[in-house]
Amino acid sequence: MKLYPEKALEAIEKLSVQLGWDVTKTAAGIYDIVNAHMADLVRNVTIGGGHDPRDFTLFAYGGNGPMHAAIYAAELGVKEVVVPAAASTYSALGLALSDILHSHRMFQLNPMPMDPGRLNDNFDTLERLADEELERDGVEKRNRVFSWAIDMRWGAQYYTVRMPIARKKYSAKNVETLCTQFDELYESLYGKGSAFTQAGRFATAFMVDGIGKISKPDLPKREAGSADASKALKGKREAFFSAFNEYRTTNIYDYGKLEVGNVISGPGIIEATQTTVVVPPGLTARVNEYYNIILK
Repeated sequence: MKLYPEKALEAIEKLSVQLGWDVTKTAAGIYDIVNAHMADLVRNVTIGGGHDPRDFTLFAYGGNGPMHAAIYAAELGVKEVVVPAAASTYSALGLALSDILHSHRMFQLNPMPMDPGRLNDNFDTLERLADEELERDGVEKRNRVFSWAIDMRWGAQYYTVRMPIARKKYSAKNVETLCTQFDELYESLYGKGSAFTQAGRFATAFMVDGIGKISKPDLPKREAGSADASKALKGKREAFFSAFNEYRTTNIYDYGKLEVGNVISGPGIIEATQTTVVVPPGLTARVNEYYNIILK
């Protein structure tokens, strides 16, 4: 795809005139806003779900992700960023290597403990449907896996809690055990004493996931070499970094010529045919044995 930097410059110039800034400051501001927005999105799915982003490693993929990841990772307190070797096709690769999944649901309100015969019939019906679909997909029986779950709630309650259950034939005693299991799960989610047993328990939906396991390729692993990345240096360019608030002469590296074990100290830019990796000041980029780039 041909890029037209003069068109981008023209568009930013119009905005810079409105702001009363120069073009560089305006472009840097746009970059900062994009990074801040990305950081907010990560906060929404981590902190919003009760997780601390500092406990995780950030995977940066796509054509543009590695240009931003190290910056917003620092804002989140994330200490390590991984840029996969197949960064721009990472989503497609994941889709191609994903197992086959067929999910079936049955919505049916039952006071708990319910009749075990009905519960067994529900799951047998759902699993048979999933199994037939995996058969049509050509998945061998030894590569088929099934998981069961049930949605339950308290009486007069709108929201349900999904509870994975064992895949087996259920007796009346086993169904009683499901009630106890629900009580424990509910209190683990919402706190001790939150179970409202006086309202009664209800099963509202039954779920079976049929999974067809597919073979996965072995990723090639390379031996580590020198930390010296000078063989991959393709030139130098003036690049603006907010940390300096000015342009600095920056080393530009050819990803295709990097070797396992090479280390690049920021500021630096790694150019690949499918993406561009920005190594900010104060960080290093290391090529690991799977040819991924590790930013720390």
